[in-house]
Amino acid sequence: MSDPKDASKYTNALIPAIFFLLVFLYYLAPINAGDFWWHLNTGRWIWDNGSLPSVDPFTYTVPHDDDLRRTLILKGYWLAQLCIYHAYNIFGFKGLIFMKASVFTLVSFLTWRLLRTFGLNRFIALALVYLPLTSMHLFEAVRPQILSLLGVVAVYYCIENALLRMNAGRGGGFYLKLIPVIMLLWANVHRGFILGFMIILIYLAYVSMEFLRRRTLSRRLYGSFAAYMGLALLASLVNPNIADAFVGNFIELGGPFSRWIDEFKTLREFAEYSGYEKILYVYVALFVFSLSCMAAQWRSLKPVHVFLFAGFAIAGFTTFRFSMFFLFMSLCICAPYVSRTLGERMYLNRPALWIVMLVALPLLVSGASKRNYLRLGPLEDLYLPDGAAGYIEQFRPPAPLFNAFEYGGYLGWRLYPEYKVFVDQRNLDVNVYDKYARSKGGRYREVFNEYGVNTVVFYLINPIINEIPSIVTYLMLSDEWEAVYVDRVSVVFVRKSAGATLYALDKKEIWAFMEDNARNWALVAPGDTRPYLMLAYIFVAQEEWDKAFSSYSEVLRLDPDNETALLFVKAINKYRNQQGAR
Repeated sequence: MSDPKDASKYTNALIPAIFFLLVFLYYLAPINAGDFWWHLNTGRWIWDNGSLPSVDPFTYTVPHDDDLRRTLILKGYWLAQLCIYHAYNIFGFKGLIFMKASVFTLVSFLTWRLLRTFGLNRFIALALVYLPLTSMHLFEAVRPQILSLLGVVAVYYCIENALLRMNAGRGGGFYLKLIPVIMLLWANVHRGFILGFMIILIYLAYVSMEFLRRRTLSRRLYGSFAAYMGLALLASLVNPNIADAFVGNFIELGGPFSRWIDEFKTLREFAEYSGYEKILYVYVALFVFSLSCMAAQWRSLKPVHVFLFAGFAIAGFTTFRFSMFFLFMSLCICAPYVSRTLGERMYLNRPALWIVMLVALPLLVSGASKRNYLRLGPLEDLYLPDGAAGYIEQFRPPAPLFNAFEYGGYLGWRLYPEYKVFVDQRNLDVNVYDKYARSKGGRYREVFNEYGVNTVVFYLINPIINEIPSIVTYLMLSDEWEAVYVDRVSVVFVRKSAGATLYALDKKEIWAFMEDNARNWALVAPGDTRPYLMLAYIFVAQEEWDKAFSSYSEVLRLDPDNETALLFVKAINKYRNQQGAR
């Protein structure tokens, strides 16, 4: 007869192993667009040229002057970019997907291990680690930023374990020696290393004050801690930007780009904008839970933990980009207080096991099967201008190109060095982005003449808000521009005077294509006003007033207070009355 203790031992080992295997499989999702392409392209450029770029090689609009933010972006990710490029070169996109999954699995595992280090039941710890995982897919792009998430958790994990050992009278061991190595690598991977720098600085100050006040450590142990922390701080300065990385990061937070980049929205603004409000609920839940555990153990609170918790919480609430750090760091920082609070309630252990087995594991299995790259392919290519890039490679329309901002990284990867792009997701120059925004809004003539733009590559319909960009409408109506390529994603225009040898498409067919898209959208979303607004926009652009009136009337049927529809119906009626009076 088997011993119940043996069965319990197997359960204790098997459930966490299955959990983290499923986490790994969950993150084997296709690579989304985002910043991935320009990182891949930069890694290729660095490898091919054997140096770091001092000026931007991929755009023709960015000035070649000294700009701190620009230099930081050009040189601040070189090690990660080389890793991304070589992983792709050797293993293809699948290698990058495995790398991404490994990072998120390791972050989850280190968080769980830290909770376990402070004595929390393994199943309660798994249930807690599952919480941030429910929203982490918003951050899972293949980009150096995810390595900063790993860096933050790894540095904190090593410091806490080193201090636990030293407070027990032992040396910091491997944990202490690993911190300078992490910082040296991190400083050349992503500029988020300043978070690690600040954590180390804060811990060094705290431990030094405690040593002076209460002699909590022996002189030998304190000297060892201070030496390794100092070495880690110095190691973080061994990067191409040296100390400028600190200044550059703060400049960006207060600069104009923070107003335009979605990642710099507040957490609430991003949740409303993206329609993914779940992250706000998860964030608040972790905040309230962690704060409650700290309050319950207020007598043993350490100032360093309070300071770090407040810093990460405020940063995450005020900037979506930083919220991913808090989702895991809230558990790491509060690990001792969570353990003491919940460890005293042994009756929670079995419910936690059932939560893991009946909720977390099945949801991870479901997500892993639905999102797996084997099922969906290695790339999220639904909105990639793959066809447009292929057309340009084959037929060579005249440069310079004007491109959609979201297309810049991908087009740079596909078309460089034969073509350079107007703008990409790096946002290297505020004036260039301002010109891009004006052109996108329809005021393109001055900008196009300034740069001699001959070819335009843009999305046919905005994939996020399902609107036809103004620039597409204006170029469709212009006699100076021919449409030479179109698919469900993008359209290519060429200036008539520059691309006379290219076959021009009938623009009426493109209008009809967009009309069909809008009508199909209306069929699948019968209560939504947006497809009818798009139809009305298409008809107004072609001066088909009766059809426009019909579409706006449909909008008012669904939403009687729609201001756009009310305004246009009034204008069309006035136009009809004037025509009738004649």
